[in-house]
Amino acid sequence: MATPPMEAAEPHPSTEPTPEALLAAARWALDHDHQALLAHRVARLSQAPWDVQDAADRHLIRRHREAALTH
Repeated sequence: MATPPMEAAEPHPSTEPTPEALLAAARWALDHDHQALLAHRVARLSQAPWDVQDAADRHLIRRHREAALTH
């Protein structure tokens, strides 16, 4: 399992994390959660009938295209 960019230990009172470090930690957490969710969905879909898998693929492709257009 990957480790987050920031250490989990409490920071020393005289050293506060920078906004950049906090942002990097938040991005890592979001990416890690996203990857875990995708892995779970793939595992569930691999046991589904082929027509359900095909519909899910089309749905994910459509969502990916919509997200690309909004960013």
